[in-house]
Amino acid sequence: MFSNAAFWVDVSLLILVLGCVWLGVHKKILAALDARSESIRSELDQARQLREDANALLAKYQRQKKEAEDQAQVILDNARRDAQAQLEQAKSDIEARTQARIRAVEQKIANSQSEIIRDLRHQAIDMAFAALRQVAYEKFDEKQAKEQNSLSIKNLEGRLH
Repeated sequence: MFSNAAFWVDVSLLILVLGCVWLGVHKKILAALDARSESIRSELDQARQLREDANALLAKYQRQKKEAEDQAQVILDNARRDAQAQLEQAKSDIEARTQARIRAVEQKIANSQSEIIRDLRHQAIDMAFAALRQVAYEKFDEKQAKEQNSLSIKNLEGRLH
């Protein structure tokens, strides 16, 4: 048994294990492993916390983006509505101005027509009186013509003018 190498290996191993136990090497190894596992756990917790923070921040920015898009859409809709209202107002203003100008031109035409008709009527009357005077002077003697002419002119002028 003492000559067997396996025996001495077993004895050496036993001495080594007892020496390690007596010196507390197993406690140091366990403490190192515990410290390492705690370090890994802490890093995992930090990573988890960072991930949660990143997700929360992402959600916040997505909400802000959505709100900004909604506000932009509202602004765009308001701008379109305002532009359409201004376009309609401009159309109605142009239509009103056009109608006013048409009425003014029609009024000027009507005034001009009535003025021309009045002038032509006065000219016709004056020409008729001149012709009447001429015919009257040729037909009547001077005294009769003057009396007849004066009487007729007074009657006609009162009616025509």
